[in-house]
This record gives sequence, structure tokens and C-alpha cells, in this order.
Amino acid sequence: MMKLMGKKKKSKLDVGIDLDALRNHVRLFDKYDVYTREILKLIQQQNDAAAAVIANSTALASQLKSFSSTISADSLVLGGCTRVIGEHIQRLAELQLRNCNQISGAIFSLKSFIENDLNDLKHFSRQQDSDVQLTRNLRRMTITKPKGEQENLDALYGGACLKVVDTNEKSQFLVLEKLCEYIEEQHIYLKRSYELSNDVLPEIQRYKEQAKRLKERYNVEIEDRNSSAPKQSLFGLPLQKILAREKTKVPTIVTDIIEHLENHALEVEGIFRIPGDQKEIEYIKKILDRGHTIDFSTVRDPHTVCAVLKLFLRQLPEPVFLFKNFNPLIDAISRNADESLQLAAIINIINDLPLANIRLFYVILQLCHKVAHHSDINRMTSKNLAPLIGPNLIYTNDTTNLLVDITSGTRVVNLLFANSESVIPLLEEIISIKEENEVENYEEIIECNDEMSLRDGQIFSNANDRLLPRSKSQKHNSVSKQSLNIATSTSTVNAKSLPNYSAAKLSTLQLDNEQILATTANEILDRSSTSGWFIIGYKSSTTLELQHSGKGSVNELIQYLDDTQVQYAVIRIQELASKGFITPKDIFIAWTGPSVPRIEASKKRSHIAEITQLLKPFHVELSALSKQNFTLEIVIDRAGPLSGSHVID
Repeated sequence: MMKLMGKKKKSKLDVGIDLDALRNHVRLFDKYDVYTREILKLIQQQNDAAAAVIANSTALASQLKSFSSTISADSLVLGGCTRVIGEHIQRLAELQLRNCNQISGAIFSLKSFIENDLNDLKHFSRQQDSDVQLTRNLRRMTITKPKGEQENLDALYGGACLKVVDTNEKSQFLVLEKLCEYIEEQHIYLKRSYELSNDVLPEIQRYKEQAKRLKERYNVEIEDRNSSAPKQSLFGLPLQKILAREKTKVPTIVTDIIEHLENHALEVEGIFRIPGDQKEIEYIKKILDRGHTIDFSTVRDPHTVCAVLKLFLRQLPEPVFLFKNFNPLIDAISRNADESLQLAAIINIINDLPLANIRLFYVILQLCHKVAHHSDINRMTSKNLAPLIGPNLIYTNDTTNLLVDITSGTRVVNLLFANSESVIPLLEEIISIKEENEVENYEEIIECNDEMSLRDGQIFSNANDRLLPRSKSQKHNSVSKQSLNIATSTSTVNAKSLPNYSAAKLSTLQLDNEQILATTANEILDRSSTSGWFIIGYKSSTTLELQHSGKGSVNELIQYLDDTQVQYAVIRIQELASKGFITPKDIFIAWTGPSVPRIEASKKRSHIAEITQLLKPFHVELSALSKQNFTLEIVIDRAGPLSGSHVID
């Protein structure tokens, strides 16, 4: 205002009028008008273009949804994906329409201001410019107007100045305000678009992974169709062959599935109970059988992953617990009412399994223990898991009474699952001891400069930190005394640590090769050993010899008891004590075969005092006359401190 009226303060009757300043403001308003109109024009063009995009997006969304409803019955994946994309595009179009409407509302008020206020101001300013110029000309001619007319001119000019200032300020804050609203609306639109895209992205990613699997499936089918090479099977392959090929301790498929389930599926309701997608299961099987790998995180349904694990276990040529152990396992449950005795018998049978089988069962038990730990969420207790997992671990090759056998096997697994907190540490101990024994055997092989190792009546060779069974060579045709002599001659065991099985303890009998007996007994009755046995018998009527030995338990021992001989055995078993701990017990058993003549049996029974003196120390002395009731449970029962009999008949 001061700029328009001049710097010098004057009275109302002597107003110094600055016409140039007024003209400068008019020119400034002209610039406002030009630029603001151009900005509004471009924003309007942008809105018009957006409207065309919205119409196109709406049509596209409608077409995608229509396509989805048409093909869903034939292609669930493609139909579902097109539906999701169509709905997403529709939501984006609706959001963009709202944005356009908001921007249109903002620019409408600014456009109205330009069309009305600025135009009026320019017209008013030009009119005032004419009046002021006329006044100046009159003053130059020293022509004065009446006082009242001069005052009217001054008031008119003052009002014009105020209007110029007001309109100037209004145009500034109005343009600034509407441009800020425009940016805010754009921000809201982009932010909401980002949120909508984020919401739908995980589902789109899953469809992308399914598309990847469909592509892989297509490639595999084409490869199968065009390839004449033999398939590299996995399902149905023996466990040891899988481990030898993969150079692993547990099959990769098992470790991958367990890792996936532990990370993503422990809280999934009905895990292991709800069946998976059969087509997907067959596809995964085909992929793995072709030697390809599977990223199980790309498999959308965790129930499908569980089904693949069960299928792999079921298609092993032999179950994890082996066919030969089916009846002993069932006997362990049916012949004992005491759960602790049942569990002890089962643990001893597990201890006889190959190390690879024990490791496999161990990781499965750990997984089921973790699943059951979340049973309040997934509703899968150990009791619920047992009938789903058990038939894939324990079954028989005799299908005459399949339903009863499945139920019996499930009882065994249920007992192990229910006591997993105590069974898992026991398995860890068994695995640790067996691994240490393998290392010791391997060191002995190196020391003998021989690639072969004798263990449990089989020849083993080293392969990638594992001792795996292989065919016997011509150099080692059988497990013989010669093999034992080789091991004895190269052994580095300190003689002071061997049991004192000296022939000097015998009075009427002789002992053939007492050093072999001492070495064998030391290995079996070592502190780290959880099971094992050896048998001595008669080489002649007065000479004893080591006949057989093994690392297993009772069911293995009885295979070497001869119905026509008198034999003497020492066996180590494990008893389940309180709090889940196991304690070793060494038992002496005097065996008299049912076909031994009475006179011979009576004569040889007179040697028992000498023989027990030779084989001490042990915990309990038993006699056995028949294999019919010669089971681990009976041995444990007869060896108990409260047993009424020490005879197995």
C-alpha cells in the first residue's frame, strides 16, 4: 500500500498517486493469470488422461474376472490368478477415480477465482489507471477540481489500492493452497496404491511360484519324453544306497522337509492328518526321482509336504524298524504290562538297528515331538500323530492280518512318541556310542593298512565319514577265526584293560586262545557299550572256545544258540531306570539245548562253577532251556532282584 501511495506521507486531500506501481501490479496479475491458467490446463489434461486410463482399467478388470469365471473349472491356478489380478486392477481404478474427483474439486475453486476475481481486478485496475491519469493531466494544467470531487478521486484511488493488495494476497494463498492439495491427493493415491499392491503381492508371488512349478513340470515331462537315460530313482531305493549316493547321514529329502515343517508348519491345524494334493505329491515324487531338487518353501500346502515325507518312508524297501523286528516289537508291548519294561525292550531293539535307521527315526521323532508341543494350536498330540506316522515306520511284509498289524505297530510308535522327552536323549546316546565305535573301527582299519573292517558279522568300508556295508572280497571270504586273529595281532588295546579271562582260573577245563576271548569281551563289555554278547562252547569235551559274538541284543543272541549243545553266554542289556535313564546289566546265561542228551547235559552242568569263575564279573546268573520264551522281556524279568525264578524254560 505504501509503495502504491508513495513513500512521503500525505494528507487525504493531497494524495501522491504512483501510477507506475499500479501498472506493475496489473502486469503481475497478468502473469498470474497466464501461468495459473496454463497450470490448470495441464492438470485438467492429466485428469482427462487418467479418466481414459480408468476406463481402460475398468474394462480390463471386467475382462479378467470374466475370463477367470470361465476357466476356473479347467485351470484352478490360472483362474484364481486372473481373478486376483482383475480385482486388484478394479480397486486401483476406483482409487484413481477418487483421486481425479478430488483434484477436479480442488482446481475448480482456483479456476473460478481466475475467471472472476482476477478478471474483475484487471478491469478495475485499468479503469482506475484512466481516472488517475486524467487527474494528473489536470494538475499539470493547474486546473483544480472542486474539493469534493478531489476527495472522491482520492477515496476511489485508495479503494483501488486496497483491492489490489487484497486480491494479490488472496491469489497467492489460494494458488499455494490448491497446489498443495493437489500434491497431497497425489500422495494419498500413490500411498494407497502401494498398500493395495502390498496386500495382493504375497498372493501374486504364490501364483508366480506355482507358474514356476508348472514350467518345471512341463520341462520334466518333455525331458522324460525325449530322454532315453534310465531314471535316477529316490523313492523305493534302499536307505543305505541313498546315503551312499548323497554322502549324508540322513536323506536330504527328509532333512529338507523337516526343516521346512519346523519353520513354517508346526502350528498348522491337522498337520500330518489332512491329506495333501495328490497331483502335487506325484509331481514332487517325479521331480525327485529324476534327480532334481525341490524347494519345499514353494509348496503352498504344508499337508502336501507331510504326505511326501510319509510316502518316502512307506516306499523304503524295508521299514525303518526292519521287517525282522516287527514281531519282537509287538511282543515287547503284548508280553509286558509295565510300560517301563515295554519301553526298555523297545529301546534294546532300536539299539540293534543299523545306525542309519536309528538316525532317521531320531530326526522323525524330534519333529513329531515339536509338533505335539504345539498341540494346543495344531490339535495334533503324540497320540494323534502315532497312527499317522507309525504305519510308515513299523509294518510287516505279511499282509494276512494287515489291520491288526497296523494297530499293533501304532501302539509301539505311540509309546515312543508319548515318552519322547526321555527317548530322544537315549537315542542321542546310542547314536553317539555307535558313531564312536565306527570311528574306532576305522582307525583300526587304517592301522591294519586295510580298507575292510569287521563288525556285526559284516564287512564295512569307509566312505565320507561313514562305514557302509559292501560285498565281501576274495581276501575276506567270511567272518573267521583268522579274521579275529588279524584284529587281535594289530590291536593297540592295553592288555591291562582286558578282562582277566585266564585259563589259570580253570581246573578241569582248558581254554582255546584266551587272548581272542579277552579282546572280544573287552570290546563288548566296554563302558561305552550299550549292548553286545558273546558265546563260548565246547571245542572238545574238556576244551572251551569262543564261538560267536555280536553287538545286538537277545533276539540276535538266540539265533546262535544251538539246540544240540551246551553253551555259555554273557550278554549286556539296558534297563530303563527312573527319570528316563538306562543302566547296563551284564547277565551270564547257561544254555542247555533241548536236544542235548541228559547224561551229557548233567556232566557239562558240573562245569558251571568253573565257567562262572572264568567269566566273572557279571550281575546276574540265569539258566535257559528253551528258545520259546527266550525274549528280552523275560530276560529282564528273570534278572530282576525280586524274580522268583532264574530259569528260562
